[in-house]
Amino acid sequence: MPLKIGNFNPDRGKPRDLIRITGEGFVRGTQVIFFPDREGYDVTVKTAGELTVKVPEVVETGIIHLRNPDGESSSSTKSFTVQEPPIYITQLKPTSGQVGEKIIIAGHGFDLNGRKGTVKFGSYVATQIDWSSDILIRATIPATARAGEVHIEVATHHGTARSPQLFTIK
Repeated sequence: MPLKIGNFNPDRGKPRDLIRITGEGFVRGTQVIFFPDREGYDVTVKTAGELTVKVPEVVETGIIHLRNPDGESSSSTKSFTVQEPPIYITQLKPTSGQVGEKIIIAGHGFDLNGRKGTVKFGSYVATQIDWSSDILIRATIPATARAGEVHIEVATHHGTARSPQLFTIK
């Protein structure tokens, strides 16, 4: 049976949302590619006509493509609409540091649109922050910080995100 996307539901969502795709020719190892060339994750092929997938972290409104391990591919006839993403943190580089050192916080939803935001190392508020982009922040570990393991928090008008991993202040 040739690979074909029939429909997907919901037809709009945010990163990490689960969507259901129906069609034909789904096999184990089918990849789901969102625009622009971002692979969905946690793909579960339930039957040859149904699979579920989570929307990738960085995605834009556009066509969904499927690709089977044998190279066969299919594209949706309609676009998946990305809704305003929530704020979240995906990675900290490095994962430890000393007072005065800069770290990189990667994620999404950091766009301030001219508004003020905050970065905290546990309960210690960073005062030196470079809001590089919607997906990247550089922050200096504040002088008031004490040694220990803490979560990093970023707050903007989108809400507050907490790092999934702990950061070690040395």
